[in-house]
Amino acid sequence: MLAGISTSYAQFRTALVFGYDVFQRYRNPEDSGPSDLGRSSGAILAGIPLGIEVSAGRPDLSFGIEASANFSPLALDLQNYKGLGAISFPLIARLNFGALTGMSKDKLLGFSFGGGVQYNRTELFGLRDGNERVTRIFFPSYMGELIIGGGIGGFTAGLYFRMGAGEGRSFSLNTGIHTRTSLFKKNKTQVKPQFQT
Repeated sequence: MLAGISTSYAQFRTALVFGYDVFQRYRNPEDSGPSDLGRSSGAILAGIPLGIEVSAGRPDLSFGIEASANFSPLALDLQNYKGLGAISFPLIARLNFGALTGMSKDKLLGFSFGGGVQYNRTELFGLRDGNERVTRIFFPSYMGELIIGGGIGGFTAGLYFRMGAGEGRSFSLNTGIHTRTSLFKKNKTQVKPQFQT
């Protein structure tokens, strides 16, 4: 018998995440009290996501985990203004295909889908007079996400849509532009022996 050797490669990538929310909306959990001041509150206007993604895989398929912060200093509830500003912290696990792996040299288009949990808070800069009974705390929403876009080399960009829900009819929606730029990429070689006669 003759021993043959085959080699496979797995790539590891760390990327800077940056983006711009074209539209976002948050709905706080319903309050158990009788007043509707603590009930649903939307937050609209653009936010700026910034974070890190770590991924591993092949040029056509990779698995990544992203942790980021999305700050919206001008977000407000247009229907019933109470205060200003919103922030969210998504933690997402996703599968990346084609160009959105950030590792492909021959594919220009790709997509990603994933899910996770996002912690949200609205009315960061205080509540106006008359809304003293309203309390704002971080609330989780369990969400799914879809990204469609493309890239070249270690840079990818796409349109993303992320929607989640949680207890007390809480809700989150973020959609806009999502980019990733490679900070670090490494090939790991794994040797697997194969035998042939």
